Amino acid sequence: MSQRFQRPYPLEVRREAIRLAGARGRRYQDVAVEHGISGESLRKWIRQDELDTGERSDGLTSGERSRPSPSSPLTFAGASAIGTATSTASASGIRARSREARLGSRIEGERRRTSAASRL
Repeated sequence: MSQRFQRPYPLEVRREAIRLAGARGRRYQDVAVEHGISGESLRKWIRQDELDTGERSDGLTSGERSRPSPSSPLTFAGASAIGTATSTASASGIRARSREARLGSRIEGERRRTSAASRL
């Protein structure tokens, strides 16, 4: 079964749609329909444009999105193998403990149900 994949819209199409949506009295949904674009896609483009131009400050600009974050594995390229292994092991340990806690509560619940059923 083939999946439908929409190629990214060209930058010129995005800019024109954003410009038209910013015109007074135009709803972004109407502009999206006119250009054959998803309303949600246009809404996200407008939001990102507002972040990039400084009209909004509740997210990352395009430039900030393209930079690796401090917690990104790319920033650990110079880290020693021991430090990387330790941090990976500790993260694995946290996941394992969480998994054990979840499984433990399930097993405990099964025991309670079994013992309650045997008393009947």
